[in-house]
This record gives sequence, C-alpha cells and structure tokens, in this order.
Amino acid sequence: MLTDAGLVEVKVPRDTSGTFEPQTADRRPQTADRAARAAGRAGCAATRPTPMDPR
Repeated sequence: MLTDAGLVEVKVPRDTSGTFEPQTADRRPQTADRAARAAGRAGCAATRPTPMDPR
C-alpha cells in the first residue's frame, strides 16, 4: 500500500478453516456534548436556552 510516508506492507491473516464469526461492537454512550456536535455537523442549529425575561 502506498501512503504519504512511503510504501507500507500490510499483512492480512486468512481464515482458511472458515471459523470466523462476525460480531458487533457496542457503541460508546452518546453524551449531550457529542450529540450537539454531531447535530452541528449535520447542519442543525443548536442554541443554548436563554433565561426567561422576568417582566
């Protein structure tokens, strides 16, 4: 594989006996901060709530 750093050899193990079973990984819990940043990247406007006007 050719990268910016030069030629890199990648060795991939082969499952010739067919014993590989795919598994799913648990996602990290989503924090409010990560959710807000993801929404911003998606084009959603996020604003902080303002205190109510005490009039």
